[in-house]
Amino acid sequence: MNAEKKFSSKKMTNPNENENILDEPVPDIYVEVLTPQQAPSYFQSLRKYASDKTESMKKEWNRWFDWLVNYIPPIPKVIDKAFEVVKKYIEIL
Repeated sequence: MNAEKKFSSKKMTNPNENENILDEPVPDIYVEVLTPQQAPSYFQSLRKYASDKTESMKKEWNRWFDWLVNYIPPIPKVIDKAFEVVKKYIEIL
C-alpha cells in the first residue's frame, strides 16, 4: 500500500477509505509455526540445578582423590617383605 495518508485535525484518513483491511490478500510467510511449551516449574529448575551441582562436585572429588592416590608413593617391597619375616618370627614366640 503506497497510498499517501491525509492528516486532518479530527482524525487520520486514508484516501482509499472504501477498502477493508480484511479484504486484502494474505501474504505468504514461510516460517515455522511455534508451538507453545510449558515452562519448567520452579521445582524442576531447582532439581536440575542441584543435579548439575552434584555432578560437578563428584567430578571435583574424583579429580582430587585421583591426585591424592597418585601423590602417595607406593610402599617399598623390601620393607614389606622384611616386616612379614619379623611378624612371623614374633608370632612364633
